[in-house]
Amino acid sequence: MERLLLLIPNNNKGFSLAEILAVMIIMAILALVSTPYIRDYIRETENAKAKTALQIIAQGVKNFKADYPRVSITDGIIGGSTTPSCSQQTPSTNASAGILLGCNYIRNVNFGAHRYDFQIGGACCTQASGAVACMKGTGSAPYDSAYCAWVDSYGDVHDTL
Repeated sequence: MERLLLLIPNNNKGFSLAEILAVMIIMAILALVSTPYIRDYIRETENAKAKTALQIIAQGVKNFKADYPRVSITDGIIGGSTTPSCSQQTPSTNASAGILLGCNYIRNVNFGAHRYDFQIGGACCTQASGAVACMKGTGSAPYDSAYCAWVDSYGDVHDTL
C-alpha cells in the first residue's frame, strides 16, 4: 500500500474557485474606482484639443484683421456647411466668419469632431465680452453646454471651469 501512495503525484497545479473569484472581485473594484478618473482624463484631453483649435481660430481672426483692418467679421459659427472662397467674397466692409476658411486664414478641419461650437466673437459665452473667438459645448454628454471657453485679445484662453 505504501508503494501505491508513492506513485500518485502530489502536485496541485491550478487555482481554486475561491482564488479566481477573489481576483475577479478585486479587478471589478479597481475598474469601478478608476472609471471616473479615466472619463475625466478623456474629457480634459478633448477640452485641451478644442482649446488649441480655438486658439488657431483666434489667430486667424487676428491675421485677417491685420490684412483687412477696415473689414469687420460678422459673428458666426466656424465650420458651417458653406465656406465661401476668397474670390467669391472679396472683403469690403463686412465678411462672414466663413471667409477665414475660404481665404485660408484657418485651415478647414472638422471642427464638429471636437463636439464644440466655435464662434467668432464672444457671443457664445456670457462671460466673454470682447473675446476674439469662443467655443461652447454642444450639450451631448460629457460636453455640457454650460462649458464655455474663449480667447481674449491678448491670445489668452479662459474657460468656465
